Amino acid sequence: TAFLGMELACVHIPKIKNASTIFPKAMLLAIVLITLTMGLGSLLVALIIPHQKIVIVTGTIATFDTLFGAFHLSFLLQFQLLISYMFLQIKLQRFLK
Repeated sequence: TAFLGMELACVHIPKIKNASTIFPKAMLLAIVLITLTMGLGSLLVALIIPHQKIVIVTGTIATFDTLFGAFHLSFLLQFQLLISYMFLQIKLQRFLK
């Protein structure tokens, strides 16, 4: 999902001088940066959370619970849930319009 919307950058091609050279380089840089940051984030979660506690089915909330618990920041889970709920409400309101 990190690469969704990258094609929207194409609308700016007419505004770029020497776009045939610069645009592919910019897209390659974006792909490399996204891959590195997403990979590094996944690797850090895998290093911090014991492999016995990583369960795909339970999803993100269980991962955040374990991650916050490892650093004695369990109170942040409620904040994370609140943000997720608010984001979901906004998306739902936009969808229903």
